[in-house]
Amino acid sequence: MKSAKNALTLGRLKEILSYSPVTGLFTYAISRPKCRIGAEAGSVDSRGHVRIGIDGHYHAAHRLAYLWMVGEWPIEDIWHKNLIGTDNRWKNLVQSNRKEADWESVQSKKELTIISNRLGPHLSDVLNHSVKLLKVLKVANIMDEAEIDRCIKALRKAKKGL
Repeated sequence: MKSAKNALTLGRLKEILSYSPVTGLFTYAISRPKCRIGAEAGSVDSRGHVRIGIDGHYHAAHRLAYLWMVGEWPIEDIWHKNLIGTDNRWKNLVQSNRKEADWESVQSKKELTIISNRLGPHLSDVLNHSVKLLKVLKVANIMDEAEIDRCIKALRKAKKGL
């Protein structure tokens, strides 16, 4: 039996909303109170994810994107590759099995997601300054070279995902 949360069907979703896999945005396909056709759907919650109300239930936009593209609800968690919770482009979403994930890694991803969502458009600048700061720490012998190099590689990898 479906839970009330997952009772939403693909047909009902497509009746109410349109989804662009390229932009990651959901827009209204029908007029609703306070919403016109074509208006962007949803709002950002306290965790930095877009949530959309449909038929009295709120759904995470990244889970709705999965339903839209695959035709069924995800069994596992959906992660944003670039850690930006409002970036619901299809190419940015990945399903992961929490049971197989290392718990520390999961916690780190959640923390990074919250940080990156709060920094938003400033994230690229923060990453650039972080690389510069790490180089200063290296010169001052506060961190060893291997640690600095690992951090710089991780920051550059994160920056590419933007």
